[in-house]
Amino acid sequence: MTTARSQTQQQRVKLRNGATTYDLGQCLGRGGFGICYEAIERRYASCCRRGGDATDGQEAEESDVVVSERTVAIKRVCMQQVRQASKEPHLWYEIGLHSQLRHRNVVELIDHFVFEENVYFVLEYCNNRSLADIVHNVKSLPLELAAYYFKQLIDGLQYLHDNSVFHRDLKLSNILVGADDTVKITDFGLACTFTRAYLERHIACGTPNYLSPEVLLRQGHTTKSDIWSCGVILYAMFGGVPPFQTETITAIYNNIVNCSYTFSSRYHTDENQKDLIAQILQLDSNERPSLGQIAGHPFCQYATTYKALLSKESNRAASCIGLRRSKSMRNLSKSLSNLFSKQSRTDLRKSTEKLFNRHVALPLSKSLTVVDLRIVRTTQLIDYFRGELAWQKRVTEFSSEWITWWRDCSNVCGLYYQLSNGFNCALYNDQTGCLRSTRTGRYYFVNLKAQRQLFHETQAESAERFFQPLVKDIDEAFKNVKTNSKLQEQLSWVSQSRSTGTPNYLVNWRNFSNGYYHVFHMRDQSVQVNFADWFILRICGQLCYFYQPAKKGFVVETADFQAWCSQDHNAELVEVLCSIFL
Repeated sequence: MTTARSQTQQQRVKLRNGATTYDLGQCLGRGGFGICYEAIERRYASCCRRGGDATDGQEAEESDVVVSERTVAIKRVCMQQVRQASKEPHLWYEIGLHSQLRHRNVVELIDHFVFEENVYFVLEYCNNRSLADIVHNVKSLPLELAAYYFKQLIDGLQYLHDNSVFHRDLKLSNILVGADDTVKITDFGLACTFTRAYLERHIACGTPNYLSPEVLLRQGHTTKSDIWSCGVILYAMFGGVPPFQTETITAIYNNIVNCSYTFSSRYHTDENQKDLIAQILQLDSNERPSLGQIAGHPFCQYATTYKALLSKESNRAASCIGLRRSKSMRNLSKSLSNLFSKQSRTDLRKSTEKLFNRHVALPLSKSLTVVDLRIVRTTQLIDYFRGELAWQKRVTEFSSEWITWWRDCSNVCGLYYQLSNGFNCALYNDQTGCLRSTRTGRYYFVNLKAQRQLFHETQAESAERFFQPLVKDIDEAFKNVKTNSKLQEQLSWVSQSRSTGTPNYLVNWRNFSNGYYHVFHMRDQSVQVNFADWFILRICGQLCYFYQPAKKGFVVETADFQAWCSQDHNAELVEVLCSIFL
């Protein structure tokens, strides 16, 4: 059987994405759905002359000027296998999540693109392979080096948690090490936001040896679950074997839920090392230390010793080439002085004034009256909405749905709300959403941050595994919620809009004055403002609808937004809008 490495040597493989080419080299590893290669990335000054993507030896005609060249890792994922396993939503979720992460101790997802039936991840390259490879070769790491690696792992995990992300699969093989001993967390296939973890709290995922007791017992994944995995990693750095390793999976799980492990007299000899492992591997997650407490533990102070050694070696190497660089640096300083001379400076004052012209404060004289000030504020408010894209839309381009009920659960997962067309909906804290039509029973799933599959429609029984937690959550959330049918009926004929086919849904919201006012930004770019006592203002471009309950029914005022803002009896509400939007 021909290996992937020998295939690469026999036939040059080249990929192109716009003005960037990738020459694939040796195979770095294989996963469940793809293969990872070492590659040379070249960026050219101008786009390729021939359109399309080139691969499998097909050369593209590029500009001769190479702007940059570097080594990267290319992960190729087979979409056919992904679809067969019903994992396509997971894949795009992973891309959307990983692409937002930027930290020294997290592998960067530089880019991704699709060609034929494959998705290609362009990843930061780490040439020392994984921590699992290193531990396998040396069996047990030196104390100071292990502390140096572990401290960086803690720093990277702190960044993830600060950005509301769980990794959920931390292990030796998912920790990469660069040439300068920089640790990088990789493989975000099981990673998710805090909100997603809450919705999937009854699902256990990860690698058996590294699972925490609460995850095995279906109690949900927390920050302390990732910390537990760090404790397993720290133990395995000395000896190469996780603390709960045994012959069968069942026995491993039994050891984990009973926290049954022993220290090796050969590899676990340092008291600070054993103390930190014992503190982390606690059955009660509340008893485990935080990442900040771990970073301040005496064991992590060993990292300072190794860091000082690295700095000393770096200074020694730098002194050898210092004389050769001194002349070139003097020439560089001359060129920089010419570059930043007065003659070469560009006056950006005019362009800056044009850019911020809309936001220049109006000159107010001391003699202005209260009425004059109100006119100024109203003008500023109208200018704000005139600058929005919705101002250019026709009234019929807006959806007819209003928000008729909501419940704020953002301290746990997000906002639940109902629409006037009978939809039960949720907008979660991680910018994903779920909508259920009470009339048809169909479900709609939204991912506002994903670059693909922004909208997905399905029946509950055919929903893919990725969406099942959302289906369950939306059904539970609205189990005892009564529909405000009276308000829905009153609002059903108010709007002059028409149905667009795609349900309207919430994309952003905020509350002001301790929940006294709520502002909802919808998919169709309309804005709904709910005041206290059920006064509702819906702004659809240049037109607005103002709803207020009355003793015998309700009153709805439909008016041009500018005219509505200018009416004296709306002055108090206009002032509220100014405090919100200006």
